[in-house]
Amino acid sequence: MKRFLSLISLLIILALSVLVLNTGHSLAAFNQNDLMDDGVFDNSTSMSAAAIDSFLNQFPGSCISTNNSFSTPDPQGWSDAQNKYLFGSNVSGGQAVYDVAQLYHINPQVILATLQKEQSVVTGAKGCHYDKPNPQDSSQLYTCTIGNQSTTCTDACPFSYGGGCMNIAMSYGCPGSCKAADEGFSLQLTLGTWILRFSEQRAYGKLTGYAGYETGDENFVYSGPMTTGWRQRVTGGSSDYYDGTYTLADGTGVSIGSGATASLYTYTPFINGNKSFVNTFEGWFGSSVGELLRTSSDPTVYLVNGTVKYPIADINIYNDFSPLGLRIVDPSELPATTGHTVGRMVQGADGSSLYFVNAGIKLGFTSCAPGGDVEAYGYDCSPNSYIPLTIGQTNKLVNGPNVTRLFKSNADGTIYYMSKAYKRPFTTMDDIQGMHLNQGINVFTDAYVRSLPTWYPIFKPGSLVKYSSSPAIYEVSDSDNAFQIGSFAYPQEMGLGTSYRIISGGFTPGAILENKLLCSGNDYISTNGNTYQVTSGIMASYGWTSPQFLAADKICANIKISSTQLSQYIRTPDGTVYYVSGGLKQAFTSYNTYQSASYCNNSCTLISVSTLFASSIHSGGNL
Repeated sequence: MKRFLSLISLLIILALSVLVLNTGHSLAAFNQNDLMDDGVFDNSTSMSAAAIDSFLNQFPGSCISTNNSFSTPDPQGWSDAQNKYLFGSNVSGGQAVYDVAQLYHINPQVILATLQKEQSVVTGAKGCHYDKPNPQDSSQLYTCTIGNQSTTCTDACPFSYGGGCMNIAMSYGCPGSCKAADEGFSLQLTLGTWILRFSEQRAYGKLTGYAGYETGDENFVYSGPMTTGWRQRVTGGSSDYYDGTYTLADGTGVSIGSGATASLYTYTPFINGNKSFVNTFEGWFGSSVGELLRTSSDPTVYLVNGTVKYPIADINIYNDFSPLGLRIVDPSELPATTGHTVGRMVQGADGSSLYFVNAGIKLGFTSCAPGGDVEAYGYDCSPNSYIPLTIGQTNKLVNGPNVTRLFKSNADGTIYYMSKAYKRPFTTMDDIQGMHLNQGINVFTDAYVRSLPTWYPIFKPGSLVKYSSSPAIYEVSDSDNAFQIGSFAYPQEMGLGTSYRIISGGFTPGAILENKLLCSGNDYISTNGNTYQVTSGIMASYGWTSPQFLAADKICANIKISSTQLSQYIRTPDGTVYYVSGGLKQAFTSYNTYQSASYCNNSCTLISVSTLFASSIHSGGNL
């Protein structure tokens, strides 16, 4: 097997790792839920090999500096063919750290801080003990049980030393008893870095395919902290939902803010140990958190994903993304490739979910369909319209509701409708209800709402409006269009009344609407404030044709639709009853005729209609 310990056993061992060094860096900003961002953790090119050696040489007592003539076999990764880790000829400590960082896609600064936290070998503050423990000395070997497995062990670094034991420099497989097969500086460097990367990725449920993956990793059962979401711990295992909470070995409850944070707690499940790590890292290299980057010489802030940096050009957008945190970096840490300017639309790390970001909250877009919410907010679904986020960046933004067309500012109560990146105010609650959107109302920052251009107010379908410059009356059909009407009589037929509002614009005039409506694919006629479905047979009886019925789905939602279909029998306000056939209405001259077997026979449906409706049908002879 590639490794002889189960991951459960390994986590027990790491839980007991030696904790040393406090640099004196202020812990006031220490956040136990967010020890490090993935962008920092994964920055494998933060330092070159030469820069690492130069850094180590700052410490006169460093156990792994070239000034003290240290060298070690060069880590070259796992070999499936040889079933072991391979190592090259001796190289400097800086080269070894750099090379293992590239193998596992880990920031070499994370490795340096871990070496210091575990055994103080970076500064040499606890001395440099090259043979404590010593797996080559048979007198130091004995059989012990690590986890639930019997193996050959040595004693851990003597307590009196307090660190500096080079053969267990990363405390992998230690302390208490140390697995002899895992001892040696370069092997410790390799194994410790592997578990850091493995744990970060498994905390997201990733099993294969990531940089640093080694054959068989997917078969190890991971029992460490998980980030929020549906995750799988091992190949063939169940996919379960995790809420991101985790209880450490010292009893402290934490919320896992990133894969990097999960990895650090996997390695050392104690608050104090991770305070030591963060304290060390930040004292040497700057902030351990911050997905928004800038240099000390340039105020431009970038959101970085992989090899692309995306500039932020608006202070309000910067505020919207502020939960990602700002970090000051060396110019060399910024990618050379500059992408498009950051807007409020982003793509989640799953590569498919699209979100609108405001006030640190991500609101999901549910569809890219033409005329949908994405388009309403002024975006499209092409890559140039959104910024792709990493998993860590996605998780730092709070989950909000889905995007809706309705929204308001957090500073006042005006409710708006979003249309083509314009805000359109509602003037009454009746208009809001009459839109039948069945959506919640998003609350955005006042800065964002004020930044939106304002268009004309929006009125519910069926509303009557009139331009101040024209006598024409229009009936609103949807958010952008309105039918022309030739007479107030037709809205009255629909039960809409004659009240109208004067507007200065906002609607595109459409066809002339009377009282014939097409609703959800069915034909309807309105009269006397009621609307009746017209079947194909009745259509022929009245002499109408389908093109006379205009599509008005949204108006139909705001008028009274009768459960009764239109029939051939109608009654006018003066009490006259008519039979309609062949496009003609024929009046019954007596009640007996109306009830005769050849006509109603007590089973017809009689529809009360307006005089206007009756007059629109040609008259035939009396019955």
